[in-house]
Amino acid sequence: MKADLDKLVELQKTDTNLRRLKQIIETAVAKRAEIEHEFEQHAFSIREIQARRDKLHADRAGLENR
Repeated sequence: MKADLDKLVELQKTDTNLRRLKQIIETAVAKRAEIEHEFEQHAFSIREIQARRDKLHADRAGLENR
């Protein structure tokens, strides 16, 4: 009887651990999507700044060549 109870306790611990790991995996997917979205926003901002910098360099070069 005690062996059966010990097995049941171990099964419950395993089940709890599996549920915890499943939750971690599910939240990791959402967190990854959030991080990727944030990365894309920053990358877009950087590309805008670089384009503005390049235009200003070109404008400056044009003014210096006059």
